[in-house]
Amino acid sequence: MKEENFFNSFAELSNRQGFNKACKIKGLTHETGHRYLRYHRASVRLTEDSAKRARILFLDIETSPIEAYVWQKQVWNAKIDATKVVSDWFILSYAIKWYGDDEVKSSVLTPADAIKGDDRILAKELWHLLDEADIVITHNGDSFDIPNIKSRFIYYGFLPPTPYKSIDTLKIVRKEFGFTYNSLNFLVKKLGLGGKIETNFDLWIKCMGGDEEALKELKEYNEMDVKVLESLYLKIRPWGKSQPNMALYSGGMKDECPICGSTNLKELSGDYKTKFATHKVYRCGDCGAISRDRKVNTRVVSTLTTAN
Repeated sequence: MKEENFFNSFAELSNRQGFNKACKIKGLTHETGHRYLRYHRASVRLTEDSAKRARILFLDIETSPIEAYVWQKQVWNAKIDATKVVSDWFILSYAIKWYGDDEVKSSVLTPADAIKGDDRILAKELWHLLDEADIVITHNGDSFDIPNIKSRFIYYGFLPPTPYKSIDTLKIVRKEFGFTYNSLNFLVKKLGLGGKIETNFDLWIKCMGGDEEALKELKEYNEMDVKVLESLYLKIRPWGKSQPNMALYSGGMKDECPICGSTNLKELSGDYKTKFATHKVYRCGDCGAISRDRKVNTRVVSTLTTAN
């Protein structure tokens, strides 16, 4: 209780004096200050009535290409060894959106930092975002965005952020469906959810050269990616069987959909039968996901799990 009061008092001081001044008064580093704010938000969420207690972050990054000297046959075979690399990749921009918020937030390198390939500021901002998130949603993020972000963390000497769960929409699509292509742009167009901003490789070349207008355009491109990512996730959400159980973030005090956290559940006729037991089945009235209770013939929905 004493620690919780300290977190709350720091949050109140930060609201009154500003975050930087609050850290100085309390003698905290910025990393520790952000962590205390995270603990404060978590304690507040536990007292709310909620389907939004988990902090869910939609995330997308844009990186620079790698510059390299290559021989003709290396171009044909795409075999480029490390001695031919002139400059390695770095993060050019990122865009994020918190689930439940309307605003898309983003950040892009300054022209000077883009020329130098200095993405330390972006990496630090991303560290705080991941440290705050309970769940991070990306498209191909488990193979690209998240490993690349963590590469910049360790490059700059950052410690790991606090744990979060990852939902990769590409993995859900590959497992559940048979679309001709699984790219974000193809999927959102196919499903009538809009589309990415059209651009070409020349934009990235201009950004690396510090072109201010190109960097602004990349930022807008990145923001649109996050918007359509959220639309795609909400469309396929009821199909993803291996997602984090949202009821765990509310303490399981109510009957909640394990996929979205809604309490708008309808018991369906018929039961879900396994080799050893029979379970009641429910459909969420908000996201449409099917779930079942873990206890045989007992309506304890706070222990619901996806019906797979």
